[in-house]
Amino acid sequence: MAEVLAPSGQTEVHQLNCGPAVPIPPSSSLYFEMRIDVPPGAPLGKNGLLWELDPNGAQYPEAVAGLVVTR
Repeated sequence: MAEVLAPSGQTEVHQLNCGPAVPIPPSSSLYFEMRIDVPPGAPLGKNGLLWELDPNGAQYPEAVAGLVVTR
């Protein structure tokens, strides 16, 4: 997967650690934690957070969200 903090971050590529995951029963959920480095020069306030599960393939799924940078 790949993620980037826009406009000031660099693309970070990670591999999901799904080894400990178990099959998900119907009506249940499983959570994974994601972290991203916020560069010291990132503008304060709302920044864009872009995420792709397969950046080298079909580029799906992907998500765009807002991330608020504070000091």
